[in-house]
Amino acid sequence: MSEGGGSNPTSPTLAESPSILIGAGNGGGGAGNRMQTSSSNPSPNLENVSASLQKIAQAKYKVEDFANRQNDLLNELAEFQSTEDFISRTMKAIGELNDEKRSHSEIIQTINNDKKDLEEVINHARDEQRQHEEMLAKKYEQLFILMGQLNRLAQESGIPIEELITPEVVPQNSISA
Repeated sequence: MSEGGGSNPTSPTLAESPSILIGAGNGGGGAGNRMQTSSSNPSPNLENVSASLQKIAQAKYKVEDFANRQNDLLNELAEFQSTEDFISRTMKAIGELNDEKRSHSEIIQTINNDKKDLEEVINHARDEQRQHEEMLAKKYEQLFILMGQLNRLAQESGIPIEELITPEVVPQNSISA
């Protein structure tokens, strides 16, 4: 198939065929027309048939060329449309993924904010726990000091050692150690 509408190499054009040119300039009628049908001259009739066959061959070639080019166009158009559909589907998928990413980002941000809030609550609770622990340690210390003073006064008063307050009456835990 030739590009740009060239002629078929097996089908000569009007300019290439001398038999086609024989009656071309006579206008189809008149006294000098060789294309007239005459029983005395069979050659012009043959030339007329030859010219008609040439035109039919050229028309057939053009129809085939048109059909081939039309098929090429339809194939390329189908490929183009397929690519367009792919691009459209891919862009839609990218949009959905971006939406999902934003959704997940919002969820992650919410989780991080909740985590930060909980860490602040835990830090506050730990601070309160440390203060409470320090207060309990002081109370234990004061209780042991008071128990020691009480036992010394009881001994000075004549109470036997077996009846003195022992450290076991105070609850034991990691703070009192």
